[in-house]
Amino acid sequence: MTTQAVWAALDIPLVQPDGWSRDDVAEGLSQLQRLRRSIDAATALLITALASLCGRDANAAAVRATGISARAAREQARLASLLARIPGAVAALHAGAVSAEHLWSLQRVENPNDAAALLAVAAGESPEDFRARVERFLLAKDENDVRKRQAAGRAVSFFNGRDGCAGMRATLTPLEGAELKSRLAEIADAAWRRAHPERADHLGAHGDDTPYSQRLADALMELVRGTAGRAGRPAIVVTIDAETLEADLVGTGPVPLDDVLGFSERADLYTAIRGVDGGILKFGRSRRLASPLQRLAATVRDRKCIIRGCDAPAERCHAHHRVPFEDGGNTDIDDMSLLCPKHHAHSHLPGVRLVQSNGGWILIEAGSEHAVTGGGREPPVGSWPRAPGGRRRTRSATGSPVAVSARPNSTVDEVVDLAS
Repeated sequence: MTTQAVWAALDIPLVQPDGWSRDDVAEGLSQLQRLRRSIDAATALLITALASLCGRDANAAAVRATGISARAAREQARLASLLARIPGAVAALHAGAVSAEHLWSLQRVENPNDAAALLAVAAGESPEDFRARVERFLLAKDENDVRKRQAAGRAVSFFNGRDGCAGMRATLTPLEGAELKSRLAEIADAAWRRAHPERADHLGAHGDDTPYSQRLADALMELVRGTAGRAGRPAIVVTIDAETLEADLVGTGPVPLDDVLGFSERADLYTAIRGVDGGILKFGRSRRLASPLQRLAATVRDRKCIIRGCDAPAERCHAHHRVPFEDGGNTDIDDMSLLCPKHHAHSHLPGVRLVQSNGGWILIEAGSEHAVTGGGREPPVGSWPRAPGGRRRTRSATGSPVAVSARPNSTVDEVVDLAS
């Protein structure tokens, strides 16, 4: 095929989606995403050809040919190299079965056949879930190598940000990141309570105009200046597979089980065991607010705001009654879901319903097929639930059994006892 024929095949008309339904727009985006993946595959083949023709000057030639930055050219070259060493990767990307995000997760899988086997199951998984799968594979293969890689990757760097501000990037091990995140949330939560002494809770401050990210920056500076007060023990939620004993740090991903248990010396670990039969946390009409145990179970199950496209993490969410409590809804874990403050507020607007759509949840206005969007305030700072002693069991939204240990820092024997 000549270059001119390629361009003709890729001549996409610019359409105005006036009058399109929500399903039409979603399908259009899906088609463009598949096309983008095909273009990524074709670009990788052309970059490989350019490298064979130009050698070391390939990146410079790509910059001249496309007008992209040198950094983008290097990224394209890295992706082309990755595709070249994994059997079937180019075909999978071109077919739209996987994305470049899936492929980047395979960078550290040295054996091409192992990478190809992992890629074969990537089509039905999100890039985040696939990354976790690859991390679990690497941990099973060599935990010490993963630890060394994570330790070597730890770094803090500064750069010139917008408006003359100083920017900062940090890379920490999973447990270090969870510890810092918990500490900053604790400091910011205390600051919010000092500023709002009239509030008995820290959830639902929709009138607070300070963005969550800005409150975390304030908390970081309190920590640096030594004005943050005495540190409490970080609260960390971990899920453990009953059959494989694979551990996942909620909000981060897979971690070695030994590291998790060792971390209990300086943190409160709340453990949930996946794959254990058990009852469901139910309070019926006996109470309105979710208990700490229910919030813990919902955190393990939902992980974030359940509204499709919302990435608000669990610690910033409210436990929402799918059927409003005032309308007869029960405070049962199967009847509650995590919603961020913005979507929680929207869910209580007159005529708004929470419904499932295309594998996710959306908010719909009565008599309309359009999802509720709109504004909303940044959520207030919250912290992980501090549950009382004892243990309970629940089931995930998919029906997968989950056992929750509400008492932090279970010993190895207690964890194994939960899983048995």
